[in-house]
Amino acid sequence: YAGRSLGTALQHELDLTRIINKKTYLEGNLGLSQNIIFPTIKISGSIFRSLRRDYEAELGLKYVKFKDFSTISLMGGLSKTYNEDVWLNVRGYILNSTIGNLFYGIRLQSRFYLKSKSEYLYAFSGLGTAPDDLSLVFISNKFLGINNTFVGCGYQKLFKYSTTLGFVGT
Repeated sequence: YAGRSLGTALQHELDLTRIINKKTYLEGNLGLSQNIIFPTIKISGSIFRSLRRDYEAELGLKYVKFKDFSTISLMGGLSKTYNEDVWLNVRGYILNSTIGNLFYGIRLQSRFYLKSKSEYLYAFSGLGTAPDDLSLVFISNKFLGINNTFVGCGYQKLFKYSTTLGFVGT
C-alpha cells in the first residue's frame, strides 16, 4: 500500500520457494499493481546451489515494467556461512532498461544469528544503481542514472512459521 499526492496504490505479491534437491532450490516473486505508483508487473527468480565448505551460489533474473519504461536485471551472488552463527553475502547485478542504458550495482550483506537462531542482527552496504533494490518499488526513470552508496543495519525475529518482525535503518 502506498499513498502519494498522485494517487493511492496497492501492490499484490506472491513469493514461491521450491526445493529441487538437497543442494538446489528456487525462489520466485510475482508482483502486480495498478499503473500509479508501483510497477505494473515485476517477475523475478533465482536459483541457489549449495557448494563445498558452506558456500552457496545464486543466479537470478528480474523483469520490472513501470509506467514509462521497463528493466531487466541479471543477478549473481555468493554466500558463506561460518559456524551457523554468521552469514556473509556478496551480490552483484547488471540492469538494462528500455531507455537504452546499462547500469550496475553490488551489495554486501551479513547476518549475525543470536542464541535462539530465530533472530538475527544484520548489516549491509552497497553501491550502484538503486532500482534493483527490492525495497524500491515505486520509482521513475529519472532515478536510473543516480548511483547510490548506502549502509544500514537491522534486526529480525521469526515468531512463528509465517510471522516475522523486523526493523532496518539505511
